[in-house]
Amino acid sequence: EMKDKKGVTSSKTMENLEYTVWRKRDQSLR
Repeated sequence: EMKDKKGVTSSKTMENLEYTVWRKRDQSLR
């Protein structure tokens, strides 16, 4: 999924990171 659009890839990575952290937090809440 690594294309020439580095900006898009970077944004995707950031979203993924935030999503992962959010999921971990959600799991610890349960």
